[in-house]
Amino acid sequence: MTSRHIEVVAVVASLLLAPVEAMIATTRHLANQPITSDATRWWMYAGYFFIAAVMNWLFIKLWRSRRSAV
Repeated sequence: MTSRHIEVVAVVASLLLAPVEAMIATTRHLANQPITSDATRWWMYAGYFFIAAVMNWLFIKLWRSRRSAV
């Protein structure tokens, strides 16, 4: 595998991982503090998804910059 293949795999994995991270975070939050509104639950899910996607994107940027510095 070339480094380009590894980068593509990392991007796809992070895109698949973000919704799972968001679902786990939302479920844990709702277990501690139940919310009855479905709209609030979906906004929380979207917020956690956004946070997880940004964190994964930053991780990939950091990983790429460290690889290019070597």
